[in-house]
Amino acid sequence: MDVKGNHVATEHYRATTSQGLTIDLWTDNDRVPLVISVPTQNVKVVRTGSEELAELLVPKPKPSAKVNNFTSEEVNFTNGDVRLAGTLTLPKTGKAPFPAAVIISGSGGQDRDGTTGVFNLYKLLAESLSNAGVAVLRADDRGVGKSVMTDPKRPTSYRDLITDSRAAFEYLMQRSEIDKTRIALVGHSEGAETALTIAAEDPRIAAIVLLAGSSRPVDRVALEQSIYQAAMLHTTDLNDPNSLPDFARKILQRFDAARNGKTPVSGPDPDAWFREHIKSDPSLLARQVKCPVLILNGERDALVLAHNAIELGQALIAGGNKQVRLRIFPNLTHTFTSASVDRTEAADQLINVSAEVLQTVSEWASKTLSSKSP
Repeated sequence: MDVKGNHVATEHYRATTSQGLTIDLWTDNDRVPLVISVPTQNVKVVRTGSEELAELLVPKPKPSAKVNNFTSEEVNFTNGDVRLAGTLTLPKTGKAPFPAAVIISGSGGQDRDGTTGVFNLYKLLAESLSNAGVAVLRADDRGVGKSVMTDPKRPTSYRDLITDSRAAFEYLMQRSEIDKTRIALVGHSEGAETALTIAAEDPRIAAIVLLAGSSRPVDRVALEQSIYQAAMLHTTDLNDPNSLPDFARKILQRFDAARNGKTPVSGPDPDAWFREHIKSDPSLLARQVKCPVLILNGERDALVLAHNAIELGQALIAGGNKQVRLRIFPNLTHTFTSASVDRTEAADQLINVSAEVLQTVSEWASKTLSSKSP
């Protein structure tokens, strides 16, 4: 790099996690770090004396010139003793009542935008949908951001998360700006299974979008992703559990303990999330869903392999659903960002959610919900 007339030689290293989190590291010839960048977390660490080099390697992002055609409102709603906080985006054009969608996050504590490891996927989805004329509610998960639990130490079960999403749906049902007959669910990863669960039980759901959703119970998906990731690194003995990474073995052991253990007679159940999840089969749920469904997966998804999308589609069709659309996007990850196959690709491109995915969701939702009969 030419830094004010001085030639500075660097070595560039990049680490990418299975979820697509990218860390860039530039060193000198002795491999002493000069600049470390984690773009999606807005983190930049600079060795003293390398500030001008850092500005060249990781320039400040340019302000967006995009004009948003929606308004944003901070909202609150409750599920029992849990106070949930979120953002409701409402289209500026068109006439109320608007069609609407609830965004349902994936596993782990997520804020309403999906800033932790999900590259603002939920915020981008919401804004894309609202620019297309669909109101959207997205919320912080319980215990995250501004969503408050009365007892933060109480274990969260999978059923708790399902009822939180139900509460979001019911909140939209109470808003005068929302058409009660045209509310959809948009679920990512675990949220896709939640969307299937609610749609299978509630005929009021107008449509669902399944983003990187699994077709099998979560323990089987965990095993599959562990085998896949191990086999991508080395030849793996499928009869030897020790061939899997240590963290994968611990998760699988937790599922086994939940499957074989007994539910506590009283008090909180620390294994409730595991116990309830392994009893839930997304393909069986899909057979009960009759509303329009859009299924999207990334071809390079290392957490929910793309065949899950095909299996979900087949299950929906087997149940008699006549309105199923499927798309698998080449070279996209679990978070619909580019897979880092090409190591020369710019880091800021690796953290961008695919514009094609956002457009596909917003166009399908706008068309599908506008055709719903009042």
